[in-house]
Amino acid sequence: MKKQYEEMDLTSHWGLSLEKVVTKLLEHHKNNKLISVRFNGVMLYSDTVTMDDAYLKVTGKNKSEFDTYVEEYKKK
Repeated sequence: MKKQYEEMDLTSHWGLSLEKVVTKLLEHHKNNKLISVRFNGVMLYSDTVTMDDAYLKVTGKNKSEFDTYVEEYKKK
């Protein structure tokens, strides 16, 4: 049986960070809700998402690597 996901619309949440989007998906997962969202062209799903996996798919870096990259960029 194919899973039926409700798509979360981010148009009313412009500027929402990837971290906040993943946190929302994880909250939905705790409530047994199947939610999907497209973030920068990448589909993320509440029942399979992890913070590191989402960051890898969207940025090419895991969460820690991305945070380090941002901190280094700010120092420039």
